[in-house]
Amino acid sequence: MMEIKVCKDVRQYRESIVMGLTLRQVICSVGAIVVAVGLFFGLKTILGIEIASWACIVGASPIAIAGFFNYNSLTIEKFVKELIKTNFLRNGVRLWVGENYYYNLWRNINDKNTKKQYAKREIPKWLATKNSPRKHTNKTFSFKRGTRTP
Repeated sequence: MMEIKVCKDVRQYRESIVMGLTLRQVICSVGAIVVAVGLFFGLKTILGIEIASWACIVGASPIAIAGFFNYNSLTIEKFVKELIKTNFLRNGVRLWVGENYYYNLWRNINDKNTKKQYAKREIPKWLATKNSPRKHTNKTFSFKRGTRTP
């Protein structure tokens, strides 16, 4: 009987090109090698072999890391873009104000009935005033520094 391995989550499937590496990882690895070799031969005569080899490591490691970086299925470019967007471009206080649609609907219906009954003088005047327990005020937060507005 023939068996085929299938990923449990299809979104995590990565097609391997060479030795189990994806195309992105292969391109970044080759790029890191090219940068390391270029830095070594460019800096060997100026700085010496030991410092040039350290410069190769420092110069090639970001490129190699970029190929293998994966955080919540984000590549390094998408991750840095979202990091800049959330920390610098859209930085600030985010205020969430919930709205109870059923309560607002009930309040509107109740207010209409109260006005109709008051117009017919079926209820006392004190029930239709601001301090009435039947009339509800919906205090919400405004978007200016979290202050309350009536």
